[in-house]
Amino acid sequence: MRSYSFSSSSSGVFLVVLAVVLGLFVASGSAAPNWDVSEVDGDGIDNDGDGYTDSEDTECGSHYEGYGKISVGGAGGTVFWVDPAIGDISVGSDPHSGTHADPCGLRKALDGSNRVIKFISGGTITLQDSIIIRDSFVTIDGFSAPAPGVTITQTHQTHGGIYFSPYDGDHAHDYIVNHLRFDGLLDEDPTHAVGRWLLLVDGDCYISGGATLGSKVSKMILDHLTFRDLQDKTTLWKRVEDVTLSHCLFYRSGMALLLAGRNGLYERKNLSLHHNVLAENNERNPQLRDWITNLDFVNNVIYHWAHSDWGYGIRVRNNAAANEKPVNANIVNNYFYTSGGYRSNALIYGMDAGRDFYDNGPPTTLPQGTVYTTSDMGDLWVAGNILPPQNRDQYSTISGPLPVPAWAQVTTTEATELYQFVPQVGTQYKDVRGQGVIDRVMAAIGPDVYGRYVFYNDSAFDGNNSGANASDDGAIASDKSALLPGRTATFANYTSYWRGINGIMIDIPSLPGTPTASDFTFKVGNDSSPAGWSAAPAPSSITIRSGVGVGGSDRITIIWADNAIEKQWLQVTVLATGNTGVSTPDVFYFANAIGETGNSASDANVTPTDVIGVRNNPHTLALDPAAIDDNCDFNRDRKVGPTDAIICRNNGTSGPTALQLITVP
Repeated sequence: MRSYSFSSSSSGVFLVVLAVVLGLFVASGSAAPNWDVSEVDGDGIDNDGDGYTDSEDTECGSHYEGYGKISVGGAGGTVFWVDPAIGDISVGSDPHSGTHADPCGLRKALDGSNRVIKFISGGTITLQDSIIIRDSFVTIDGFSAPAPGVTITQTHQTHGGIYFSPYDGDHAHDYIVNHLRFDGLLDEDPTHAVGRWLLLVDGDCYISGGATLGSKVSKMILDHLTFRDLQDKTTLWKRVEDVTLSHCLFYRSGMALLLAGRNGLYERKNLSLHHNVLAENNERNPQLRDWITNLDFVNNVIYHWAHSDWGYGIRVRNNAAANEKPVNANIVNNYFYTSGGYRSNALIYGMDAGRDFYDNGPPTTLPQGTVYTTSDMGDLWVAGNILPPQNRDQYSTISGPLPVPAWAQVTTTEATELYQFVPQVGTQYKDVRGQGVIDRVMAAIGPDVYGRYVFYNDSAFDGNNSGANASDDGAIASDKSALLPGRTATFANYTSYWRGINGIMIDIPSLPGTPTASDFTFKVGNDSSPAGWSAAPAPSSITIRSGVGVGGSDRITIIWADNAIEKQWLQVTVLATGNTGVSTPDVFYFANAIGETGNSASDANVTPTDVIGVRNNPHTLALDPAAIDDNCDFNRDRKVGPTDAIICRNNGTSGPTALQLITVP
C-alpha cells in the first residue's frame, strides 16, 4: 500500500561545497542577474543569477512534484520579457524585441518554441482573441512579475484565452505556467456569454476540430495559478498526459475545472492534482469524465460548492451508453466542507448522489473506504478524505491505491492538516478578493491550534541565543511532532538535546489576548497515566509574536531553563480562556532523552549502541555540517564528534530509567 506522509529532502551540501571550490558562487551584491539568460534544468547551477538553482527555480520542472515534474518547460531557451502595459497586439504589429531592455507583448513572446516568458512589470493583459500555443518547450514564469502580478482576462465580447493545442497529428510538450491570475469577469456581468476557457489544454488540434486522434499534449506543470469568476471551466481536454496541477486557487465560478474527453476516443493519463483550493464554485471542482487513467487527486480542499445554485464538489461521471470509458483515480486525503446545502453532493459517482443508472452503485451509503466491486465505475481508491456525513458516494472499487511511481509521488499529509498550505495557494500576490476567500477557507477548516513545535533554544540553529526571538524559528526540530491524545510515542515525539526541553512554540490564529502562564498547565512524568504526573517547573518566559505562525497565526514561544525538563515527558495544556481563544483545552506532549539516537523502535534506551552510532556518523562544520534533524548531534552545534559521544556515554539509561514510549489517553 502506498504511504501518504511528509518527507524531508537532503540539504545539497555537496553541491554547495563543490560550487565554492569551483568558484561558481560570487559574493553577495558582486554581480547582477543576467536578465536575458534562462535557467537550465538539471545542472544544479544558478545559471541566470537570480539566486535560485534549477531545483528551486520556478522556471524548471525539477522544482515541482507529481507526474508533470518531468517537464523542463523552456529551460535553457531564449528569454522573452513582456510588459503587460503593451496590451494584446498582433505579432506583426509588435515592434519590440522582447529583451529586458525592450520588452514585448505576450502574444509575440509566445510565438515559437524553446522560450521562457518573464514579466518586467505587473498588470492586466486583456486578450482580444485566443493565443494558441502549438510549439513545445515553453515556460510562462508569472513569478518573475513584481506586484501586483499579472492578470489574464478577456473582453466581454470574446472568448479569448491561452490555449495549449498541438498542430494536427502533432505532440506538443514541455510546458510550465505559474503565478498568473485568470479573471473571467463574471462578477462584472453575470449575463455575459464569455468568462470561459481562459486556460485550455486541448490534446487534439483545436482549429481542425479534432480530426486526428494522434495529437496530444504532455509534460505540463500548472502551478500557483488563480482562476476566478469563470462562467465556464478551465479544461484539460482530450489526449493529455503527464500533468501536474498544484497550489492553484479556483473561486467564484459557475464551473471550475473539467478533465474530460469525447466518446471514449481520448485518454488522459498520469495526472497529479495536489494542494489546490476550489472554493465557492457551483460545480466541477473538478468533474472527471471519460477515460482517465492514473489520476492522483490528493490533498486538495473543496469548499462551499453550490454557492449560488445547484452544484457539487467532485463528480466522477460515467456514461457507458455514450461509449465513455471509466475514470481510474486515487482520491486521497482531501477536505470537503460546506456550511450550505447539497452536502450529499460533496463527491458524486455517475450523474447524481447515490445509486443511479450511470454508476450502478450500492443501494445504501457505504462508509468511506468500503470496497464495492460490482458498480460500473472505474478503479477508484477513496481514502482519508474529510467528507460531510450526508455524502453518499465514497466507496472504493479496488482494494488498494493505484500505483504511482516513486518519482511522481507527492509530499502529502492527513486531511486535517491541509489548513497549513491554504494561505500559499494561487498567485504570490493576493488581492482583497483572493485573500478574502482564503480567509474564509481557513476559518472553516482550520483548528483552534495551528501548530505545536519543540525547538533547540540556545543552539547553533538560533545563533546560540537563549532569548525568545525570530531566530528561534530556525531552531524548530523539523523531524519532531507533538504526541497527541490517543496515540503511542515514537522517536518523532522526543528530542535528544543535551539541554533537555528548553523551548516550545504554539501557533494560534487571532489570539484575543496576551496569554500568560495562567493560561496553560504544564506537567511532567514518565508513564502512561498523566493524571498522576507532577507539576512541571515554571517557564522562564512566554513571548508572543503576532502573525508569524502558520497561516498568519500568532506564535507563542515558551522557554524553560536549560535541563529543567529532561529525560521525561512534558504535558502542555492550552486552556480555553479569554486570552487563548481556543474553544476546548488543547493537550499535547513532547519528551527528551539525552543521547538517544532513535536506533530502536521499541524503546528509548541510551546504550553503547548509540555511542557507536555517533562514531559512525561524523560531521564537521567545514565540510558537512550536521542538519537540524541529525540524530547524533546532541548539543546541536552542527558537529558530530567526541563531544556527542561523551554526552551519550554520560546519559546512559535502560529499562525503568529510560524514557518510556507511552500511550496517552
